[in-house]
Amino acid sequence: MHLKDFLASWQGARAENRFQRAANLGLLGVALLLAINAIAKDKTVVIAPPELAKAVEVSRSSANQDYLEAWSWSTSMLLGNITPANADFVRKGLEPLLAPDIFHGVMKSVENTIAEIKHNRITARFDPRKIIYERETSKYFVTGYRVVTGPSADEKREEATYEYTWTVRNFRPQITSVTNYEGAAQTSAERERRQQIQERAQRIEDLKARKNQENKP
Repeated sequence: MHLKDFLASWQGARAENRFQRAANLGLLGVALLLAINAIAKDKTVVIAPPELAKAVEVSRSSANQDYLEAWSWSTSMLLGNITPANADFVRKGLEPLLAPDIFHGVMKSVENTIAEIKHNRITARFDPRKIIYERETSKYFVTGYRVVTGPSADEKREEATYEYTWTVRNFRPQITSVTNYEGAAQTSAERERRQQIQERAQRIEDLKARKNQENKP
């Protein structure tokens, strides 16, 4: 029997209906899977701010390295350039960037710094020179030179580093740890290098001590 004749028969019509119902159910299942995947998938937004040379990607709970490097850089400029006039502005700009776990501790430190700056009429300026991302610790280091000027116009210039870790919550970056200190970035490689120098110096001191002990009558 030819297919055309079969489809024209009662058995053929029933078979065609069964096939169409199965096909429709299959298409419905595919549509449901696509809808669930679209809802569950973490949306990624690609943006190209004017401060950055290339586009960056931000999702609900993560962001790429370039984006967080830019935030580390701008936050260091915020923290490192405080004057009695803009101290309150710096505090307000920092508040939404802090994760809840560190909010009170960091804000207390910032309040103390602002009070000292206002009382002593100090102006701090930070000139960032480089940024380092340490993949194994997910830390961002912004290193540059900090210049502190007092009422007598005397300047103190020193190398300084701001160190951050970040998370992203609902597309917004949040600082999970922040610290600043004098000197170069204390990366794992730098800490290991300093430890090796200290150990070498200690071995030299121990050797000198043994020789002095041996030379005693």
